[in-house]
Amino acid sequence: MTIKELKQKEEYSWYCNAVKERVLEEIADTNCFDEWGFAYVSFGDNIGVEYNLCIDNTTSENINCSAIYRTDYNEEEDCIETDTSTFVHYEIDFNNPKWKEKLENAMCEALIKFFEL
Repeated sequence: MTIKELKQKEEYSWYCNAVKERVLEEIADTNCFDEWGFAYVSFGDNIGVEYNLCIDNTTSENINCSAIYRTDYNEEEDCIETDTSTFVHYEIDFNNPKWKEKLENAMCEALIKFFEL
């Protein structure tokens, strides 16, 4: 399945409520910015991916540990769980005016890869 095909499916859902200015301000004001659930892509109720934006400012290098993680529905617990062992590193370029679109597409690629859609 292609990204375009995925986005056209009724089961497809994308969420990112991030405001660039707020995020950049918070990253600059803290030693470690770590926001799980920064963005989500889901396909139906049972599978998806979650973006964790994580910047470690404790060194001069500002290490970016951000990644896209697989999520699955846990029937026993009746909740969505993040699989922290299945991920792909992804860094947002906030200087790119299309950063949200690029993030969404990267998350779609990860979803397709993780679930072999």
